[in-house]
Amino acid sequence: MQIIGLTKENVNDYEDFLTKDIAEYIGREFTCGFVVARDDEDKPTAGIVWELRRGDDELDTNSRILFIKAYDEESAKVLLDEYTESAVLVECSTSSFSLPSSLGSVEKSALEKAGFSLEEKESSVFCITLADIGMALFKYGNETDARIKPLREAEDRFFDSMIAGLDMDGYRGNCEDLPFLPREYFDNDVSCYYEDNEEVYAVTLIHMKPSGKAELALLYSLDDDPENLIRVMKQAVIYADDKYDPATKLLVDRYDDRIRELSEEYFPKAKGITVFEGIRMEELPEREEIDIRYYNEEEWDDDFEEY
Repeated sequence: MQIIGLTKENVNDYEDFLTKDIAEYIGREFTCGFVVARDDEDKPTAGIVWELRRGDDELDTNSRILFIKAYDEESAKVLLDEYTESAVLVECSTSSFSLPSSLGSVEKSALEKAGFSLEEKESSVFCITLADIGMALFKYGNETDARIKPLREAEDRFFDSMIAGLDMDGYRGNCEDLPFLPREYFDNDVSCYYEDNEEVYAVTLIHMKPSGKAELALLYSLDDDPENLIRVMKQAVIYADDKYDPATKLLVDRYDDRIRELSEEYFPKAKGITVFEGIRMEELPEREEIDIRYYNEEEWDDDFEEY
């Protein structure tokens, strides 16, 4: 078996195997992946893509598997053995996944044998058309706010400052690599921000995936007032109506409490697809303890004189 690392240069060769949306992840700052192929063949028999994420402790690194596919048990075992070595190499504390319930029996069996739990759940991500999201948001009025502007009107300096501020405050949406993404990653005609005297009060960032589905990459407000979130979402829908078909689907990840609460209020019938979720604690080698001696001024002078 040969292991082929996925890069920006070769990922297009494997796009049909991975899907376009997964292939788009390759080359991003914290995303890794590889495929497995038989020594005498070019076509992959297995593949995996994962994203490194910061844990609750700033020293912790976790891995989230975004994609896994294998055609046979042998390839699946090689795939997960190699993945385990990679996870340990970068000192991941845990590995987890949330994958469609259409996951094949080969992959499910391999994951369980590799020590992952496997549980059927509702995905935190739901899909809603622009028409339906507009109907829900404009039910109580369709007023706009002149202070909310499309991202295309932001100067590069302002955009960089805004993203740096979000990252510093720990707001990255579902983009762990937010500070590293070019502004072109987001739809600058639909994404928008609520700004007054160069103070950013709310932001919504929309990404158009290669499959044609839009994705709510980030929804943020400076304070706890949900109205600011609704204002920027309404404006984004207005901009989207001018550009996309009303049947265009928007993926919304309920990744924090505020988005979860807004979803329950405005989209109570929206449900995520059934997924398999799993997690595994990684067995990391024990870190060597470093003996650090702290000197007071008098001890420092005495030790220095010995040399």
